[in-house]
Amino acid sequence: MTAPQTEKICPSCGEKNRPDCRFCTCCGKDFPKERTCPCCNATVSASQRFCNACGAPVDAAQGAPAGGKMKFCHQCRALIDRDAKFCNQCGAVIADMPVCPRCGDPIGPEEKFCGVCGLPFTPAAPAQQAPARPVFPPATPSPNYQPVQPATVKPGVLSFGKIIAGVVIVIVLLVAVVMLLPESPPPPPGGGGGSTGAIVSTGEDPVLLQQSEKASRQALNDAAAALEAGDIAAFSAMLEPQELKRLGGTPVFTASGATKLASALRGATVTERAVGIIFYETNADGTTFGFHTSLEGEKWLIGGL
Repeated sequence: MTAPQTEKICPSCGEKNRPDCRFCTCCGKDFPKERTCPCCNATVSASQRFCNACGAPVDAAQGAPAGGKMKFCHQCRALIDRDAKFCNQCGAVIADMPVCPRCGDPIGPEEKFCGVCGLPFTPAAPAQQAPARPVFPPATPSPNYQPVQPATVKPGVLSFGKIIAGVVIVIVLLVAVVMLLPESPPPPPGGGGGSTGAIVSTGEDPVLLQQSEKASRQALNDAAAALEAGDIAAFSAMLEPQELKRLGGTPVFTASGATKLASALRGATVTERAVGIIFYETNADGTTFGFHTSLEGEKWLIGGL
């Protein structure tokens, strides 16, 4: 049988504790973290790298094992092995001791806190008995007492309470139907074609989406105005770089061609929307084609014509 280990004294209340306790079983304060020198078994703090008794490195030192290797004798309070059946100090038979409900460590007879996990032990409140009800003798009815007959409800006539309950149920159903209806999409920005039936990317912010479509539509109106004014250079500055590269540089338009393209840009219809890019579909000379506008930096540019 293993010899009893030295008791650990709490620095806060002075109570004796098992050497493997990490919390005081009397006041619940945690013990300072310590380690043991692997060479001379001297106690060193957790921050020390070398033993102040023999100078040996203590990085590999281990503290007291957690989990409760010792327990108190319920008769003489001597420290004994956790698995001991008899006390090696007084010879008392060790009865089954209660354990901590959190970590399973044995609970001493006067412990107020668990020495391993620090759980406080509170005694169960005594059961309170309900006050006895007074007994009264049965009342004798008066000779002139006339019992009140309950009101009868004619068949086919609803009571006021049932009518109120029916109204409440109808209101709740109407509110549920309104909440289940899909939210209406934001109105299309002013000017140009509409965006009814346009595909919206999942998870887009409706406010940012509406702002993107409005700015995109303004860029189309500005491009149409440049075409109508014959300012092809200004129109070219509104095209994406890859679009200009595909066209081989600044495009050339006849007066009627510029007017038709300007009209097509103004009358374009949104087919798909996302924050930062809007897709359109339009018609010119009976030909339907699609294009898009995209936000590059702080400027909306046209591509895919």
